[in-house]
Amino acid sequence: MNDVQKPALVCLAQPAWDGDYVKSTVQLMQALAAHYRVLYVDYAFTLADAARSAAGLGSAPLGRMLGRQRLRRVDGPHGPVWVLTPPPVVPTQWMEEGRAFRAALEMNGQIVGASIRSAMRKLGMERPTVVTAFAPQIGLPLAGALGERARVYYGYDEIAAAPWVGKHGARLEAEYLAHADAVVVTSECLRNSRQRRHANVHLVPNGVDFDLFNQASGETENARPCVGFIGSLDSRVDFDLLHGVISRRTDLDFLFVGRVTAPEAEALKAYPNVTLAGSHAPEVLPGFLARMDVGTIPFKVSRFTRSIYPLKLNEYLTAGRPVVTTPFAPLGDAEALVYTASDTEVFSRAIDAALHDHTEGARTARIAFARQNTWEARAEAFASVIESASGVDCVAA
Repeated sequence: MNDVQKPALVCLAQPAWDGDYVKSTVQLMQALAAHYRVLYVDYAFTLADAARSAAGLGSAPLGRMLGRQRLRRVDGPHGPVWVLTPPPVVPTQWMEEGRAFRAALEMNGQIVGASIRSAMRKLGMERPTVVTAFAPQIGLPLAGALGERARVYYGYDEIAAAPWVGKHGARLEAEYLAHADAVVVTSECLRNSRQRRHANVHLVPNGVDFDLFNQASGETENARPCVGFIGSLDSRVDFDLLHGVISRRTDLDFLFVGRVTAPEAEALKAYPNVTLAGSHAPEVLPGFLARMDVGTIPFKVSRFTRSIYPLKLNEYLTAGRPVVTTPFAPLGDAEALVYTASDTEVFSRAIDAALHDHTEGARTARIAFARQNTWEARAEAFASVIESASGVDCVAA
């Protein structure tokens, strides 16, 4: 089936397409391009974002926001994805619920909707399935406005606990679910909670770019054992735990690869056995992972983290690395392959156990598990949900 014959899919996305970290929505839409003509509607930057960028204080794509190459084709391993950068919208996160807030939502829907319809005409897209990815503030005013055949909500975090959308997110998500034909979530916790609000909820956990991260599956050549973490050092991380483990384990090196957004993370620089490598594009991550003897997920146990199925879990396992994690959330079948520890002493002992868990059989089991969880496999599961909701077989279309 050539690209023109594929059914249309419009993704209203919370995360921007570009960025130097792995994003589940981007990975999933790249894989779904094998089955659909995908129009990815980028994060709707605000007028405030535009003003900061114009003043040299921000990184929003001002040129595309103002219409220069607003619609671009991104070629991926499974086909092209068309990425649309909408015009700037009115900032609403600061507003209180009320008439002004609702008027601003409707205005933003009109701005983004006009841009989407223009792109759909250029691409010859009709009657798309609309996937709203953690962006009910855009999906809600656009419900029914794109001639869509079906609406699917994609929830990959607990929106009520997400600080960047938490003020209005839970209320708007609940309202949007009333318009959705199906809901896809990434964790057992999210499935259990959303099943109380919607009759058609499906679990599709996060996947992994297996070919990319399997490049790091060889043995390390470290003079000292290296314990690593790939991901943002943000409010999800248990910094008390990290300080306790790092100060205790001066015999180990600790490598952190990702954005640093929490103020507490800066204190980690004081340890001579710690490296903060910063954020890097996904294709660079296997080089860092190849240096790690153990991968860690040192998250706090909180309402927010209980909803997470972390991308890094399958990335570590794809590289054959043993994993030490806190009990922040149920991890399904993967729990049999990881070490779980809730305090400094137990976490330290778990690292020792993991450092001795490098037999060929253990590494093979971890890689085999991850091989079942590719983004291609996740896209197949997601496509089945879309087909059921829309009544269109993407293979036969």
